[in-house]
Amino acid sequence: MKDSRASERPTLPPPGGAPAVWAEWIGRRYGLFRALAATPSEGAWAADLARINGYDVASVELWLRIAYAHGLLAGDPHRGYRPAPDLADALGPSPRGGDPAGWGVYPPPYRLCCTLACFLRMVPAEAAARWAGAPVRASLGRVPLLVLVARYTWAAVGPEQRLLLPAPGTAALYREVAGAVLLEGLGGSTVTFPALWVDSPDRLPLDLGWRYGFPKYPAAVELIAEGRRVLARAADAQGELLRAEGWRTVPLPGRAVAAVAALRAVFPVSGLEAALRLGRVERAALLVVRRLWLPRLDALGLTGPTLGGLWLEGVRLDLSEPAAAP
Repeated sequence: MKDSRASERPTLPPPGGAPAVWAEWIGRRYGLFRALAATPSEGAWAADLARINGYDVASVELWLRIAYAHGLLAGDPHRGYRPAPDLADALGPSPRGGDPAGWGVYPPPYRLCCTLACFLRMVPAEAAARWAGAPVRASLGRVPLLVLVARYTWAAVGPEQRLLLPAPGTAALYREVAGAVLLEGLGGSTVTFPALWVDSPDRLPLDLGWRYGFPKYPAAVELIAEGRRVLARAADAQGELLRAEGWRTVPLPGRAVAAVAALRAVFPVSGLEAALRLGRVERAALLVVRRLWLPRLDALGLTGPTLGGLWLEGVRLDLSEPAAAP
C-alpha cells in the first residue's frame, strides 16, 4: 500500500545560485551528509534518506544527483551514495552539546567586535554576477568587489546578548576573509557574500554560516598592523587565497564611517536577509593599497584595478536575525 504520508512530507529548498554550493549547503543544513554516513550499507538512495530525515523523495533525489555531479558524493546511482572522503568536517561531532549543531545555543541577533581591513577592487560585472548568482549593481560594465579581512575579539549573541570571549592565551575569537558585491534592483545598499573563509579554533562560525546560507570554509587567516603598515594573508588546503599590503594614511572620523555603513545582507544560498550595520567605529583611516593578490578570485575573472581601502578598529558589527525577503 502506498504511504499517504509521503505526499505530505516537506520538500528541500530548490536549487539556487551555484549548484555545487547549494548542494553542499543543503547537505550540511539538513543533515543529509551525516544521514548518508550513518547508514549501515555500502550506499544509500533517496528513499533511504527520505525515510530517515522525513523529506519528500523527489527533492532528496534531486539533491543526490546534483551533489554527485559536483563531487560531493561517492558511489553511483546503482550501488547507492556515500559522502565524499573530503567532507570529514561536515560529518564530525556537533560543536556543542544539546542542540544538534549548537545553533540553538547561540541564536541571533549577533553583535561582534572586530578590527577590519577593507580592500576595494573594480571587477567585470558579468564575472561578478556569475560569482554572486544574481544581478549586480554595475557602472560602465564594472562593479566594486569588497574584500574584508576581520579579526573578531568578542561576540554577544541572542536576545540576552550572551558574551563570548577568546579562549585563554589567544588574541582573537576567530578571523575571517569575505568577498562581497552589491546587488542590483533590491533597493538601498544590498550586499551578498559569495565567498567566506574562517580561521577558528571552534567549528561554530562555520556551522552558523552553513546554517543560514553563508557558506564558510576553513582557512588560515592573518591580519597584522605594524606601525602604519597593514598585512593580510589567507590560505586553505588548496593554496593561497589572499595576500594584501597597505599603508594607513589619512585618519577618518569613526562616527561618520559608522553612520554610512548600513547594509542589507542577502545570504547567497538560502535567500534569507539580515540588517548589517556598524554600531561603532573607534578609529578609522584610509588605506593606500600596494598589493592585492587574490588567486582564487582572479581565476573566476574577478580581476581589475584596486582603488584603495579602509582600516577600522574597535568596530562593533550588528547583524539582525535572518528572515525571508519581503
